[in-house]
Amino acid sequence: MLLSQIKTLDGNSRVVVRDGTEAYIISGVSSTYELVMRSIKNGLTLAEQINRLEFEQAVDLHHLHHRHQLITPIDKPSDIHMHVSGLQEMRTMPKIAEISVVGQDGNLFTVGFCMAYILPTELISHRAAPLSLQVGEDAVSLGPEILTGDLPEAIMGTLSQVRNGQVIYKDRLSLNEIFIAYPRVKFKFETSHTADVFIQLFSPFERFQTPDTKMQDGDVFELAIDQFGLPLDNPWKPNMLQKQARA
Repeated sequence: MLLSQIKTLDGNSRVVVRDGTEAYIISGVSSTYELVMRSIKNGLTLAEQINRLEFEQAVDLHHLHHRHQLITPIDKPSDIHMHVSGLQEMRTMPKIAEISVVGQDGNLFTVGFCMAYILPTELISHRAAPLSLQVGEDAVSLGPEILTGDLPEAIMGTLSQVRNGQVIYKDRLSLNEIFIAYPRVKFKFETSHTADVFIQLFSPFERFQTPDTKMQDGDVFELAIDQFGLPLDNPWKPNMLQKQARA
């Protein structure tokens, strides 16, 4: 099951659940965070909580993605902290993000997993990536959909460089055997509180050959992994400081 958030034409946010090709707006919640907090309060899994709610109209996520109506798959109220760990580990490699929320008992309630990519602000203007969160000096771009449940044992994907709609570079991504063999460690900050959001980034993929082609303004890095839903598109838009340095 996949979860995403969309921005409607009237400016409101809604939660979409997808199973296969069928995608529906969930009635009664306006954000993934609200859905998670309701699950925690009721002592239910996400699937159980969703099954207790009603669905509204079906939506075409591919169409909404093309119209840039998808927003980050989880956000938070202004009075809640969001903690991100893993920013210093192989920054230029594609990531998997594990998303959790601190429950009332102090334990982490796992929401699910999504694709992620770090956008160094010295290279890329994160304003070009609509699905990004500012974290310190960098931004983290999150995939449009969250895969709920357990992390798949087999993950295969591709990283592509797209220019003017044409793929000019593509490389296959496969899981690192070390990542498969060792369990993940759940980090929790001592200063965390109930309802805080945790995003833990992993670099699970084998190293790959970086493209020899030069990047141009408007190029798109596309990270695609079928199990994680719609691809994560990162437009390349150099920062003004980088342009000035080149000049």
